[in-house]
Amino acid sequence: ENGLTLLHSRALPATAGLGRTPLLALYAAQQVRPPARLLQVTDESAFLAPLPLAIARPPAALREIIERWGLRTLGQFNDRCIWRENINFFIHRGSLG
Repeated sequence: ENGLTLLHSRALPATAGLGRTPLLALYAAQQVRPPARLLQVTDESAFLAPLPLAIARPPAALREIIERWGLRTLGQFNDRCIWRENINFFIHRGSLG
């Protein structure tokens, strides 16, 4: 918070996110809305559920599959992909869709 205060005092707006992983922290920082400057993620599922899938910037092949499934949020994607640990295997084999 001290670093953020210093940046703001010099007219350099900044936000920060805290999460279990660097990617989760990045998503949190991107979701901070003024007047807040810091967002800490404590419930990962609840935080990620409403976020648009576009935030994850999926590769084109995966984006096409996701669009065909009609999925719009990370929560929908998570619910649909019950075999997440195998998703890369299926994508590379062209089995999804």
